[in-house]
Amino acid sequence: MKGSRTIKVDYLARVEGEGSLLVKIADDRVTDLKFKIFEPPRFFEAFLRGHDFREAPDIAARICGICPIAYQMSAVHAMEDICGVNIEGQLRELRRLIYCGEWIESHVLHVFMLHAPDFLGYEDAIQMAKDYPDVVKKALALKKIGNDLMTLVGGREIHPINVRVGGFYRAPEKAEFAAITERLKWAHDSALEMIKLVSTFEFPEFERD
Repeated sequence: MKGSRTIKVDYLARVEGEGSLLVKIADDRVTDLKFKIFEPPRFFEAFLRGHDFREAPDIAARICGICPIAYQMSAVHAMEDICGVNIEGQLRELRRLIYCGEWIESHVLHVFMLHAPDFLGYEDAIQMAKDYPDVVKKALALKKIGNDLMTLVGGREIHPINVRVGGFYRAPEKAEFAAITERLKWAHDSALEMIKLVSTFEFPEFERD
């Protein structure tokens, strides 16, 4: 087809952050292609002005609903550094654990709900579930375990509220950890199975200078 045209998509779904795509075509040849992943300004610095420093972790957590711990921990560590507070021992381990919960739920979402459908040729995870029901069910169960870890340590799975400057508002009981132990063992074995599946995905050859 002779002539030229431009395809422009300002916002792409199924990417971390915001995505955009620009393709220019002339005489059936792509003459320009730009794919961008960008983070729009969120202005949380302005939101924090005038607030008590102890509110910073909870406010910063609202930057993202998928990875609130990353922002919450950055804020709480900054406040503790300013105050000369050093968190060690079991409190540090609990903070590591809530981070692990976020990594589990976020990575499962990213790999199996957003990317796996693309690699396997489906429009979305719902369509993929028709042919891979066990994979989708297992991915959802793994994601839930990550969310449950965040709830156990953080008080809730979306924008946890238990982290504070100096530690936590409440430490989970030993019995609460015992209740999730067997599920975590299952999650470990299931994650190894999922790795075997992901290792079969065909990644396109790509090189850049």
